[in-house]
Amino acid sequence: MSEYHVYLFGQPVSVRRTLPKKVETSVPFAAGRLHYVMETPRTVLYGMNSSTHDIHSDEAKKLFDTPRIQLPNGLRVGEFCEKARAEFPDLPKQKAYHAYAQALFGIGYSQLIETQKASLIARFDAAFQQIDDNVIEISDPFPFLRGHLSCPVEVIDEFKRLANQGHHNSQFMAGLLLTTMAGDFSESGIAFLRMAYENRFPRAMDALAEYLLYKEDFLGAVQCHLLSIDSLDDCSHTMDTIKKMTMSRYIEQPEFMPLLPFIVKRCLDEDFTALAKKHYPKLYPSKEEIQQAMINRLLGRGGR
Repeated sequence: MSEYHVYLFGQPVSVRRTLPKKVETSVPFAAGRLHYVMETPRTVLYGMNSSTHDIHSDEAKKLFDTPRIQLPNGLRVGEFCEKARAEFPDLPKQKAYHAYAQALFGIGYSQLIETQKASLIARFDAAFQQIDDNVIEISDPFPFLRGHLSCPVEVIDEFKRLANQGHHNSQFMAGLLLTTMAGDFSESGIAFLRMAYENRFPRAMDALAEYLLYKEDFLGAVQCHLLSIDSLDDCSHTMDTIKKMTMSRYIEQPEFMPLLPFIVKRCLDEDFTALAKKHYPKLYPSKEEIQQAMINRLLGRGGR
């Protein structure tokens, strides 16, 4: 996986570029893609309709960083495995884990892990059902951003706890809710969205792009969106929003330029420039295209 350097509020952050997980599922959505309400026009930031998207699918919910799961005695699975190997140094790893689980909990290692995962998934389901996906419109000066979700603060806290136990979907949900109206647009959600993205949920980076737009961090928004669209085929609307929110903004130094052209031509490094040219080649017109656009304007033929 390639490492990219994203500027969030002016500070460089390393992000590992990832691709969606390939998960076998009986529902008509790939579990790594986290689809949301797909009606047009899109009126909700990321609508949570469990019948039409697959963050709530059985297969998607099973994705964990298993070493981070907490066991009934307070040990993380990673810590448990280290202690098991120390306790039974002469046994192969899996047999050591099994023997240690039997000694501590009276059940085998596989059953122990599956029991803990089932408990965490049940908690995710309960929290998920408390999300209100009614449209809450954002007023000016941000007319181009979509509405936001709402839920009790206790639900966000539960997603955070689940996220910290390695549950991938909860990492996304914690980050999403924290960075919307439900979480008072908290910067603490950024870490969870990055966590979800690096666990191969690229939609998390597009959610982060929208949050950065709300905070008017346009460079970070462009970078995050480019990482997202390189793995997804249905998030180009975010670039439309970026264009709308920057269309009347200009940079005066070192030369007078519209903000978005300044970002894509002067602020992106080689890696991000490659992504921008790949997905938005029109942002890099040739000299001939620029000259023709100027002629069209002078002759009153339109053009942008």
